[in-house]
Amino acid sequence: MRRFLALCIVVLCFFPSCGSEENDFTYDLSASPLNLDPQSASDPSSLQIISSIFQGLTAKNKDGDIVLSAAEKCVVTDNGLVYRFQLREDLCWQDGEKVTAEDFVYAFQRLLSYETQAPDASNFFFLENAEAVYHKTASPDALGVYADGEETVVFVLTEKRDDFLSLLATAAAMPCDRAFFESTHGKYGLEEDMILGNGAFYVSIWRDGYLRLRKSATYFDADQVTANSVLFSFLDENEDDPKKRFLSGTTCAYLSQDDLVLSDAYGVEKKENILCGIVFSKTGAFADRDLRLALGYACERQRLEDLLGDKGTVAYGVIPGGVAFGGGLYRNVVSEEITLPYDEQAALSAYRNWLQNHPEGLSSLTVIIEEGSGNEGYFSELSQSWQRDLSLFFTVEVLPKKDFGRRLESGNYDCAVLSFGGKQEDPSSYLLDLFPSEASYFTPSEDFYSLVDQGKQEENEEKYRQAESLLVDEGILLPLYYRFSYFYQNRKVGGLTYDFDTGIIDFKEGFFS
Repeated sequence: MRRFLALCIVVLCFFPSCGSEENDFTYDLSASPLNLDPQSASDPSSLQIISSIFQGLTAKNKDGDIVLSAAEKCVVTDNGLVYRFQLREDLCWQDGEKVTAEDFVYAFQRLLSYETQAPDASNFFFLENAEAVYHKTASPDALGVYADGEETVVFVLTEKRDDFLSLLATAAAMPCDRAFFESTHGKYGLEEDMILGNGAFYVSIWRDGYLRLRKSATYFDADQVTANSVLFSFLDENEDDPKKRFLSGTTCAYLSQDDLVLSDAYGVEKKENILCGIVFSKTGAFADRDLRLALGYACERQRLEDLLGDKGTVAYGVIPGGVAFGGGLYRNVVSEEITLPYDEQAALSAYRNWLQNHPEGLSSLTVIIEEGSGNEGYFSELSQSWQRDLSLFFTVEVLPKKDFGRRLESGNYDCAVLSFGGKQEDPSSYLLDLFPSEASYFTPSEDFYSLVDQGKQEENEEKYRQAESLLVDEGILLPLYYRFSYFYQNRKVGGLTYDFDTGIIDFKEGFFS
């Protein structure tokens, strides 16, 4: 019978600077975490914290390679369908109890239970009987994940998957102690004392506006963890400006889409991983494909080249250059341009087709742009060709972030300029992130999702290319340009690793010089 977790509440101290001699870090998250249950979490803030308090069988190291983590040994059959992981002998939960193979088995049973509604469940449907378990036509015990003793976890796959070890490093594959989970009575992952992790940190306090992690003494590699604590502040509950907090030294790092051109007191890493493009409301003038195509053919992207300078590049497709694929970059494989070419005659033809069905014509179109996104000037430049070629005029509304979000959600606009960061680990994740289920703008047909699924299952770049083409040819999304995202940190800070693919910071080896 395991002993259950008891945590002491500590008094929170706000540090005037981003750290101290004890390596205490402060970092701003854009929103409060919704749920620290690894099997059901999907929001970026939750995933950041989960990555710090849980450890999976595998992990991504600072060089971006997938290595063994909670497992010390992995044996794979010649056909690549059976994986046997031997757990580390010193693998413990934060309360000192041993992590067993059953904890990983139960995690996967929860992940593939329909009741969990896990967002990443389908990523593991290649496990034996996984779909049948999910759809309740097979019992959880039939799942191709089982324990062979206390320290060996066995996975049985229905097809060879080169990405399996990478998937085991994601939040969905983190262990779960069944007895502890059941003791929370539906509150697992929702409160500080309803979380049991096995990672480098544990949640010491979770309140409105902030959450603090402290170093876990029971972590198997605790001697290599130099960070003592991490204080996360939630900006949706605190109206502070994250940029000002970083520049004042309150926080240790800052993620931005802006090139701040800072002094040598700051370090910076960057990656071209943001697509800026136009989406269209499901209602109104752009409900007709012809008008969307008219805008696409009259989009003179090259006008942006001088404006962008070294801050980005003109879009040559939907997926930006930083998205990974097959051990390299997707754009190194699919290098051809996937956009509608600038064609004044094609634009006029599509517009005339639209006018035949809408003889009342247009007076003005409303476009919404988020304040501070940097998109206003670029849109203004492009709109000149739409005025010249099609006599289309736009009323531009630049809105503060919260107001922009509300308008986007309401659908009360004709078109919107969005910046898509998205997940970078593969084309499938990036493409699916473009269209959240609650989107008020045009979303693609089932053909798109089928192509993306085939691309992922077959690791087929041609399917992804076809999915990109479908978005462009149907006028679902009008790609404009790619921009960099930047990760800044104070020069006094060392050891932090930022993963541009997942948007997660690894604080374990952080220190102050």
